Amino acid sequence: SHELILAVCSGSTVTFLDATHLLGSSAGVTLTTREFGSPVVDLTWSPTNSALCAVLCEDGCVETLQLKVNGTAFDVVGKFTTDNVSAICWTPKGAGQSRLTMALESGALVVSTPQLQGHDSEFPAFQGKGDMQTHRLHYLTSNMLVVGYRFPLGEERNADAEDPLAIMCCLDVATGKYSQLGD
Repeated sequence: SHELILAVCSGSTVTFLDATHLLGSSAGVTLTTREFGSPVVDLTWSPTNSALCAVLCEDGCVETLQLKVNGTAFDVVGKFTTDNVSAICWTPKGAGQSRLTMALESGALVVSTPQLQGHDSEFPAFQGKGDMQTHRLHYLTSNMLVVGYRFPLGEERNADAEDPLAIMCCLDVATGKYSQLGD
């Protein structure tokens, strides 16, 4: 079972640990390690398949990995390198088969199967984002996606701000319409 697998990201390396031992007194056991071409900026587990994860690297590449039954190896299920991706998240449990939502450099959002070949859905960029980058994605429900934008790194308008998010909006996935949250 993969219910207690912990992924630890350090630079461009992801180490998968058996976390069942962390609950006791002994240290976690390293199952496998994967090296990527650039630093890892996000890793997210599928809510419907506990052995499936997606990894976003600083260079905008995304890979989906499926851990094998014994957890000591994995298969690369999909690789997306055609557009720079800035944020990823899985569709929520209860929304059918796992699909990965990716924010492209243009601000458009695409939804794909774990194989990352083609897109099931594509949504245009939020018109009010200006030159801001998509920074965070999070589904509230299967039809409501929160999208957070930030100024490009090094261009924050308030250098003292702890949270670089500048705009948040919701995308109604059923209609493709955005609504901005707050001012």
